[in-house]
Amino acid sequence: MSRKSLELDLNAIHDTSQNVSSEPDEKTKEEIASLEAESKRLDNEGKRQDIEARKEYANKIFNLIRIWLISVVAIVLLAGFGSKCGWFKMADSVLIALITTTTASIVGLFAIVANYLFKDK
Repeated sequence: MSRKSLELDLNAIHDTSQNVSSEPDEKTKEEIASLEAESKRLDNEGKRQDIEARKEYANKIFNLIRIWLISVVAIVLLAGFGSKCGWFKMADSVLIALITTTTASIVGLFAIVANYLFKDK
């Protein structure tokens, strides 16, 4: 190859920036509108799923706490009346440890789930 064919003429490069419009063409506008509509649809779908999850898990955590409260009352009644009759015996320290640890676990679980489901955005 000759050296002449490898040389570039910088004057042959044209400035095309003045020919480019700052406004998008119709196809680009349609694509932007389509993407924005899809984004809104996905946001709405996510919000709908959040609402359904809130309903489901709020009921589940309520039922768990209700069952826990019934269980604690039953254990306290058994410990109180059962020890008098002699058919259910539980040391006071065991009863206190059982109620305290389960209460802490249930309250902590409730706080975590409630904070996740009902957090401020």
